[in-house]
Amino acid sequence: MLTKFKMLKVKITETYLMSKKGNEDGGEDRLVLGPIYYGVVDGSTDKSGNNWGTPENPKKGGEIAADIIKSTLECKNVDLDLTELVNVLNKKMNNAAEKANINTNHVKNLASASFAAYVHGKNLIYHIGDCNFVFVKENGELEEHYNEIAIDKLTSELRSRFIMLCYENKIDPFIDDKDIGKEYINWILKKQTELENRQFRKNYNGKEEWILGIPYETMVYKTINGLPTELNITPVPEGTKEIILTSDGFKVIKPTLKETLGLLKKQLKDDPHCIGLLKSTNGLRPGNISYDDMAYLRLKIN
Repeated sequence: MLTKFKMLKVKITETYLMSKKGNEDGGEDRLVLGPIYYGVVDGSTDKSGNNWGTPENPKKGGEIAADIIKSTLECKNVDLDLTELVNVLNKKMNNAAEKANINTNHVKNLASASFAAYVHGKNLIYHIGDCNFVFVKENGELEEHYNEIAIDKLTSELRSRFIMLCYENKIDPFIDDKDIGKEYINWILKKQTELENRQFRKNYNGKEEWILGIPYETMVYKTINGLPTELNITPVPEGTKEIILTSDGFKVIKPTLKETLGLLKKQLKDDPHCIGLLKSTNGLRPGNISYDDMAYLRLKIN
């Protein structure tokens, strides 16, 4: 059931932004803090090695994409419909690519990012990609929306199984600080950009095989990368008192930041290589504080 239309008040009660290396810049994650959109942005790790900045100030594609989404959504005058918003974001992405002399004819060169944002005044969540959100009801019940994409589930599972196979054969998969499970799936991660927004391309045939005998239609996903796409919409349910939005650096969202961080800390202690409870394409690398960048935003609405 949808919330009855009224202009709800929004109060930011908790925020957290931290890179996996322990830097408060968030790495490739960002927070969007109003006045219309409130949410999180997750820049995708760039596998191309392209520099989207300058020789003096190099930037990764995920950073640029996240910054573009953040700056656009935080503009006070942004009140666009879904199609217009996507067009504005894509235009800025393509302009950034042109400025950095990036060849966008090859999809592997595209920068991309996901986001989830509460839209003040519309009582909706606009989202695309793998950012997550939870509605906290007045009775304390949680309505959870986790949006892990299929290709990430596949590669995380492959990495986990390969590492377990190494252990079974008495091979150390992390010798000399390496992660041979990650190396095993790297060729898929580099090929993954072929799936971005593929369903919106004129030559798309979902039943054609991608890799490993898997049809494209089971793996394609939407993201902001300069190519045609569309946003997802989730209405905020009636009786919602709080909304929590996070990047996928949090596998499980709890009602408070303290609880969410506490659970992540326990999960990393129990599964530092991220092959079980935290199953991921990355583990906890030496010197890092987590397996991924982290963005968390808790809102009170009434």
